[in-house]
Amino acid sequence: MRKRVKKSTTDNWKKTYVDYEQNNERDSTGIMLKRVEKKIENVPVIGKGLAKVPVMVDMVRHYLSGSYRDVPKGFVIIAMIALFYFLLFTDLLPDILPIVGYIDDAIVLTICLIILDKELRKFKRWRDN
Repeated sequence: MRKRVKKSTTDNWKKTYVDYEQNNERDSTGIMLKRVEKKIENVPVIGKGLAKVPVMVDMVRHYLSGSYRDVPKGFVIIAMIALFYFLLFTDLLPDILPIVGYIDDAIVLTICLIILDKELRKFKRWRDN
């Protein structure tokens, strides 16, 4: 009698992005995030920095799905907190206040993008290959 060899769960995260796309036939969320990233890059002055936000969302999405685990958990937690804070309506300075309400969101997001820059570039290389 032949025994079945069970694959370890660590093998799942070793998939390449191509494997991930083939398994999901059409990854509409990933396609949409890439389109948003390309459009934001064309915004003068702040476009290059803001284009990292959809990359960060995509990195968290792939981490949570298990298709990309080549990032420390601490960085994923930082990204999730920053995204949650950005989307949260009640924060230090309420978003109701014109201009001033978005300053704290911009500061938190900027600090997060600076911390995650290296990991985001590494993820983007993985995703684009």
